[in-house]
Amino acid sequence: MTITENTDHHPNTTIRPAKPRRQHIRTTDGRGRDIVKVPLDNAELRWAVVDAEDFDRLQNAGLTGLWFAVNDGGDRLYVRTTCVDVSGGQVTVARAILGLGRGEVVRYRAGDRLDLRRCSIQSERGAAKRDDMGLALDRRDAGMWTAQ
Repeated sequence: MTITENTDHHPNTTIRPAKPRRQHIRTTDGRGRDIVKVPLDNAELRWAVVDAEDFDRLQNAGLTGLWFAVNDGGDRLYVRTTCVDVSGGQVTVARAILGLGRGEVVRYRAGDRLDLRRCSIQSERGAAKRDDMGLALDRRDAGMWTAQ
């Protein structure tokens, strides 16, 4: 429902109710391990899966923004979250989970880029140019942290 106000200061201002925040789901996987399913869009059509321990560690590090899937321009998706104080305003979640720095890339063992459990991702040498988790933690520890 949309409500229209008529005030002198802001004529015909439209006030919309706030969108509900996407809710993650804590559950267990087929092997009984604690995991978190994180919605990547408002329609909840895509979900990332992450080990509960890693999800909690990211949250404690201040990476509390919405998660979303970003297409690389080809056929590959990456799961990212917002962090306005790092270059580009986004952090790649898999890189943050593994704590990767320059010269390290994520390899998705089964090819599923939405499965961010440690059993599904690993690091290998590559052409990466930044340390997403390190940047986020450095900003937080310096008191410059702003998550969205």
